[in-house]
Amino acid sequence: MPEVSVSVSELNEYVRTRLNADPMLRRVSVRGEIGDFKVQAGSGHAYFTLKDAGAALSCTMWRTNLSLLKFIPKTGKKVTVKGQVTLYVPGGRYQLIADSMSEEGQGDLFARFEALKQRLDAEGLFNQEHKRPLPLKVHCIGVATSSSGAAIRDIIKVARARNPRVDIIIAPCAVQGKGAENEIAQAIRALDADGRADVILVGRGGGSMEDLWAFNEEAVARAVYECKTPVISCVGHETDFSICDFVSDMRASTPSNAAELAVADVSALAGELDSLRQRLNRAMLGAQENRRLRLQALMRQAAFSDPRGTLINGRRQTLENLLRRQISALSQSLSTQRLKVEGYGRLLKTLDPNNVKKRGYACVRKNGRIVSAVSGLSAGELITVEMQDGEADARVAVTRG
Repeated sequence: MPEVSVSVSELNEYVRTRLNADPMLRRVSVRGEIGDFKVQAGSGHAYFTLKDAGAALSCTMWRTNLSLLKFIPKTGKKVTVKGQVTLYVPGGRYQLIADSMSEEGQGDLFARFEALKQRLDAEGLFNQEHKRPLPLKVHCIGVATSSSGAAIRDIIKVARARNPRVDIIIAPCAVQGKGAENEIAQAIRALDADGRADVILVGRGGGSMEDLWAFNEEAVARAVYECKTPVISCVGHETDFSICDFVSDMRASTPSNAAELAVADVSALAGELDSLRQRLNRAMLGAQENRRLRLQALMRQAAFSDPRGTLINGRRQTLENLLRRQISALSQSLSTQRLKVEGYGRLLKTLDPNNVKKRGYACVRKNGRIVSAVSGLSAGELITVEMQDGEADARVAVTRG
């Protein structure tokens, strides 16, 4: 019998069909280390190899699935990839078409996350009735985070821009790694016991699930739940969620957003006050005009209905007197309200530290906190002196009480 030959394309297509027909290979989970990870500039698709000590597997992940990942894949990272095994006919290359990817150990972390979340939810730690509103006036915020991370820098920058007079107390703690959850919990309790902070911010910048895991531990959840001071959780980026988010009084998408939620913008408040003053003026003038028109109408009605001249004149005089008293009362009320609004405006202006600095005064800070008395300084300490046009770092030579 003569041998039957097939073309390369036919053979590759046959192998692809056989691979696609295998139920095990339609959805397979493979773990290994990423090699040669590249994202094609035009299409946005990712191409890489998955390898271990003995073999390598070509992999492709389409742009849509790549965009759903909660971490950034890179060469050398150990991952678990799920997808379908197939064959690329034109190149004759056996490959895995990946539709999902997780960092090594993520599956166990997700299981732990869900188990703790369900248990704490059943205990009532996430109940809405336990959540407290943020205070309207915040003079001091406490922050439980790393003293050297980007999160604290963002919080200080945003808070100072919104209100230069707000005090910031930092309770430094580790935010990832072994034992970090206990340090975070201790920092929360220390800020709560201190009593100066009107609201406490707890969090850190973005990272992988493993990086953020300390905020998924029960120790942190219990500390937030037991805290008497309102707590804003600001862990990672907007798409990251932690157990700390669910138990806190409010969740912020980022540390910067937490500072915006906690600290009122004094410039915006001044604008609202001016708008309120204008609305009050318009309302008082409108009310005065409406009453004047109403009284004039009553006068015309009285004159038309009573033909007796003396009675008409008497009523007219009575109505005119009533009109004058109404106008006088409204004018007095308007003046009183204006004085109140102007008083609020002057008070707001006196609270502006820049106006104080223009008169030659300066604001002294040590470790980010305002120092209001010489007793708070010691010789040799570094301080920051804020003046009208900027800041200067200085060292205390001597103190005199």
